[in-house]
Amino acid sequence: MLNNSNNEYGTNDFSKKHQTLAISILVTFGSIHLIVVLSNHYLFRTSAFDYGAYNFAFFDYAHGHISPCSLYLFPYNVTFLQSHFSLTLMLFAPLYWLLTPFLGTYTLLCIQWIIIMGGAWATYKLIEYKSNYSILSLLTLVYYFFLLGRFNASAADCSLTIMGSAIVPVFLYFFEKEKKWQTLSCFLFLIINREDYALWLIFICCFLMLMHRSYKPKLKLAFILFIVSIVSFIVIFKFIIPLLEDESKKYTLFNFAALGNSPIDALRYIISQPIKAIKLLFINHNGNNYYDGVKQEFYLVYLISGGFLLFLKPAYLIPFLPLLAKKMYADEPVRWGIESYYSVEVVSILPLMVFLILSDFKKEKLKLILGTIICVSTIGITLYEITKPSNEHIALLGNVKKIN
Repeated sequence: MLNNSNNEYGTNDFSKKHQTLAISILVTFGSIHLIVVLSNHYLFRTSAFDYGAYNFAFFDYAHGHISPCSLYLFPYNVTFLQSHFSLTLMLFAPLYWLLTPFLGTYTLLCIQWIIIMGGAWATYKLIEYKSNYSILSLLTLVYYFFLLGRFNASAADCSLTIMGSAIVPVFLYFFEKEKKWQTLSCFLFLIINREDYALWLIFICCFLMLMHRSYKPKLKLAFILFIVSIVSFIVIFKFIIPLLEDESKKYTLFNFAALGNSPIDALRYIISQPIKAIKLLFINHNGNNYYDGVKQEFYLVYLISGGFLLFLKPAYLIPFLPLLAKKMYADEPVRWGIESYYSVEVVSILPLMVFLILSDFKKEKLKLILGTIICVSTIGITLYEITKPSNEHIALLGNVKKIN
């Protein structure tokens, strides 16, 4: 697994034509995604609550303050840092002075877009490096942009989740290339990006340790990062978040009542009742039958979009485990399905996992055929989902017919 292979399409023969084509794909499809988010903002389709809060914090940090945000609909003062433990916007604060004179409130959208493009390029380069097959890496790039979750995330404007998930392929690329300082920089960014990313990194590092168990330098680094991830997760939830709380604002983003009231309760439930925990990943535990099938739709869309390949090598499922748990155990049914940005973490690493599995196939023709089929099926399911009428639209049409 994850070993380089040499063939007639090796990187030594990777032509300028293929490199130019890769850049063209990146620019073309990247531009489409940029136009979507900029148009949404221009046409007043961005969320005053979420994107407004992000811009407030961005402005606030750039001016050296941590102030209560009036956009939060609470009867008490709440800062952005109390809503999410994240230092990302603080890290970006200097860019406020460099970019906002030219981009205004489009600044964070453009920063996020650049990060997404970086994730796309890192995904492409990693598959090229691991497969030594230029055509396969080009297909990966197309696949990255056409996954449904990449389009649906545009509806969420700017999100720590979107930015953080795009950095994960960059982290994995630098790790595989044994670029120590770049790897550590990406790792640190992910740790401070959002309070739950330390948990995701625990599973990512488990995956890396398993994949490189016979190569000591990478195994050692992955193990160190694994330990740091565990410590970071404990420190963030045990010490930092309680420190940010006050008598008015308590941490309210652990919304997994089916598992318990805290991460410890959730872990205890999963260990003590594994069968029930597995069932919750697939059934509607909301009690309202309106949400029946929402989870199944998510699984179906991404199985059709190439996810079925993960079952050929179950170890490649490891990085998805905390993502599925966070998604399917949530109290709010909107998080279970394919809408908004609630699948963006999955679609950020799915291209890597699917095409790394393909790169291990011995026959080049089989790689090309399967890669093409996966891209075509992904484009098909994405176009179907983004063009079909929503349930609300169908209901509205039904009411109109009744009136007529």
